[in-house]
Amino acid sequence: MTSLHIRYAQEFSDLSLGTALLHPPSKGRLHPGVCGYFDSDGDFKTIVDIPQIKMEVSTDLNESKFTSLDQQVQLPEPEVMNWEPKTSSKMTVDNDDASAG
Repeated sequence: MTSLHIRYAQEFSDLSLGTALLHPPSKGRLHPGVCGYFDSDGDFKTIVDIPQIKMEVSTDLNESKFTSLDQQVQLPEPEVMNWEPKTSSKMTVDNDDASAG
């Protein structure tokens, strides 16, 4: 059985008006610059509100944890990674090699 909010969105999908929300969040919760997701009940969950961060970040460079544009960016040390097949204990890997002429 399909959830009610999914059926609601499907019924309005042919109208070409975007995605219909059964319980639309307020403009205070969902607006440009907000990143989030819809949970299994169709409710919007905010991860980050970028305009709100801009208002909370200090403009004083001494308090800021960001690198200014005139400073050289400090890059982390590169990590050495070993790329190999990842398998469970019940799986095996066979490597074959072939060539054609």
